[in-house]
Amino acid sequence: MALSSHAQFTEGTFLLSGKTGLGFSASGSKIKSDGDAQKIGNTMAITFTPAMGYFFSDNFAAGLSLNLDYSSGEELFFGEEATINSVSFTGGPFIRQYFAKGFFLEGALAAGVQYEKYDFGGGDTDFRNLVYGWSLSAGYAAMVNKMFAIESGIGYGVYTYKGDLEDEVKLVNYGLAITIGVALYLNRE
Repeated sequence: MALSSHAQFTEGTFLLSGKTGLGFSASGSKIKSDGDAQKIGNTMAITFTPAMGYFFSDNFAAGLSLNLDYSSGEELFFGEEATINSVSFTGGPFIRQYFAKGFFLEGALAAGVQYEKYDFGGGDTDFRNLVYGWSLSAGYAAMVNKMFAIESGIGYGVYTYKGDLEDEVKLVNYGLAITIGVALYLNRE
């Protein structure tokens, strides 16, 4: 199997892709409550992102993506160490600009909902949060044939989680992610 690095994506092509990302200690969090900010622990996260787009002009695509995120880690929960597990469902628009030899830049917005569970010394607590954020990434589409590519990328994102607590707690996650996935380019000339 030979991979091609010269990719020209023409107007009218449809993009179907699925990628997964894994984040480690390159991420961090801080919690804001009543004007104070406190840095909390790092987490491990895995993400699956299917997307569908359309090339509105040569080498420029726009579309919608869905995100399913799972994360787990140790954090502070009102002064106590806690284990947190969360699942997020988000979606939103993306734009992607391709350059020479299959390299691309992508920007995305997302909004949705997060369900999380904190286990700590005094018991456990469940939360539902609204999620919104953005990401920027750079990647590479290695064409296996005219329609199929293996894609890799690295990106940075900032996501805000806002719950229903009375004291207006807002969690801001930020960090780097490395992704790998596959893409199908339909109707490509």
